[in-house]
Amino acid sequence: MKDRTTHIESDLSRLGLLRTAENDRVAQLLGVARSLELALSEEVEGAQVSLDRLQTLVKGLAKVARDQEKYAAVLKHCEQCVNEDKEVVEQALSDLEVRIAPRKEVLRRQCKST
Repeated sequence: MKDRTTHIESDLSRLGLLRTAENDRVAQLLGVARSLELALSEEVEGAQVSLDRLQTLVKGLAKVARDQEKYAAVLKHCEQCVNEDKEVVEQALSDLEVRIAPRKEVLRRQCKST
């Protein structure tokens, strides 16, 4: 898009040898071309910012999905241990706490920062 506006500006600049009325029209068109170039540049920049944010969200969602899979496996293991002896249930609970503890701290920090 930027190449197009630059090309248009270049072509319009070459028409500078026209009569005064036409020269004024060319100057007006050059101004419009510059305004369009500015607007397009801002749109492209905004689109890039949006793309960056979306990529960050996708990465975050992928991490959350991986974490959920891990926690689901741990919970499934705990569920299987419910009808076992007290020692087995306590060990499953201990395993669960060990696996979740690092993530709990991260979540606490994130909640405090928002």
